[in-house]
Amino acid sequence: MRTVRFQRTMGMDRDAEGRPVQYFEIDVDTADELANLSVIDGVAVGHGSIAHVITTGDFYSYGGDGKWYNQSDGSTVQNVGGDSE
Repeated sequence: MRTVRFQRTMGMDRDAEGRPVQYFEIDVDTADELANLSVIDGVAVGHGSIAHVITTGDFYSYGGDGKWYNQSDGSTVQNVGGDSE
């Protein structure tokens, strides 16, 4: 389950597909839910967005390269192909 705790518009930024880009703070049950998560409800996830994984207490940040990075050990969530909404 994913819950958006906070989102903020990042100026007039648009991604390559023309979607608006916003900063998000989200909660997820497991890190696997972050795989391919680059779009939420038609809005592109912005660089620096944060995800809290409820089951482990880990925090992840969204990098400019489109990967979610664990803030404790630098590991990334493995994408399985395609964007997720």
